[in-house]
Amino acid sequence: EPVYTSITKVLPVSEDGTDASSFSGMAAQFGINIPIGMGGKLPWDEIYPEIVRSEALLKDVLKERFNTKKYGNNISLFDIITFENNLKRFKQSERAKLAIDELLEVIHISKDRLSPMVTIEVEGFEPQFAAHLANAIFKKSGLIQRQLKTNRVSQKRNFIEERMAEVFSELEESESILRQFRESNRNIKSPTLQSKIMEMGREVDLQSNIYLTLKTQYEKAKIEEVEKADMVQLIDGPTVPVKMTWPRRSISLMLSAFFSIFLSIFYIYLREYFLASGSREKIT
Repeated sequence: EPVYTSITKVLPVSEDGTDASSFSGMAAQFGINIPIGMGGKLPWDEIYPEIVRSEALLKDVLKERFNTKKYGNNISLFDIITFENNLKRFKQSERAKLAIDELLEVIHISKDRLSPMVTIEVEGFEPQFAAHLANAIFKKSGLIQRQLKTNRVSQKRNFIEERMAEVFSELEESESILRQFRESNRNIKSPTLQSKIMEMGREVDLQSNIYLTLKTQYEKAKIEEVEKADMVQLIDGPTVPVKMTWPRRSISLMLSAFFSIFLSIFYIYLREYFLASGSREKIT
């Protein structure tokens, strides 16, 4: 069977300062293993291959419909893989898992050692089908990566919101204590009272600064939560392959020449053998 390979080069968008500790459990729900980098940063370029291989993505891709010369138009990838690999002989409950395994066999992903560039190679029995399948994988992986980021930002926003309520309550309490202390102590010329007031004032300033910082982070998280920026940038592809990846023409020619020579020698040997046998029978 002919095999065509479509190549796609993508660049996962980095996210500086991301805390990976609160992210691994959420990503595990998608069946994705999260490699934790140095300093607690989230290495999106290392996570992206795991996203492409994740069961959640492959299940979504199997629902996509494609147009092919071999199987017709508007046919699901699950049906294509079922026909292509003769999976109908298995039970319905087993086909989904087998289809995912077969799909994994045609997806090859690698990462550049010196850069965050990721290369995806997708094999198919037709050039256009291979390119369309690679494009579907790229789009689904971008959606999942954006969803992971959105969920992380939502958790961050909820935490900041709860913390803001706590700090605001502490700030109000500190201001109330300072106000009551001033009202009950009119004679502030005393060094002890002045020191106490300064101490209370520093506590109020500290709580106020914390609240302002949380408020800034809260507004930033709200903006990130509704942001629809892509987490994966397409650098090149998906390419429509021009030549077959397999079988290779050079290998086919070499095998053809080898078997031709072998069969020719075998034919000549048999011919000489039967001619010699016939001559002996006539003499007898």
